[in-house]
Amino acid sequence: MADSLSPHIVLPETAAVCLRSAAVTTEWNWLLEQYLTDMLQKRGVVIFFNNQPSASSLPCYRLEYWPLDLRIGYKRSSVLKKMLQRSLHIEFAVRILDAENRLLFSQILSRDSQDVIGRKDLAAVENSALPFTVGKMESRPLFERMIEPLVISCVTGGIIYLFYSMRTQS
Repeated sequence: MADSLSPHIVLPETAAVCLRSAAVTTEWNWLLEQYLTDMLQKRGVVIFFNNQPSASSLPCYRLEYWPLDLRIGYKRSSVLKKMLQRSLHIEFAVRILDAENRLLFSQILSRDSQDVIGRKDLAAVENSALPFTVGKMESRPLFERMIEPLVISCVTGGIIYLFYSMRTQS
């Protein structure tokens, strides 16, 4: 997401930014704040939180953000039974205003990511104290759960039938 946001933040080198959540605090607000802080500090921007500096000679901008959505989901891997396919979706809105409250940038940013983790590693990546890290396991429909055993049973039955029917003919 840094790649999609960074080009839009065109600030003088000696600018100050007031970073502020414009929404009701969510349990993962600090994660967005940390991400935005790191991105701005790498660019050498002076950061203030929640209120603008009173006596600053630096041009001051306000960066407001709204956490919109964060979802983690797990799906059983179809190839490897001991693995889970983890998907992450994050979405938030960003608005940048100058000192005269003129809108410089406003956009909803989102990102989807997927990886594969071992079933035994699930406890290591989730933390019950931080509920947003706990994902939902996708349940498979009855048809999908029954198709594999049904195919294996039919193929096995067919092979046994062919084996005995060939033996009785000879």
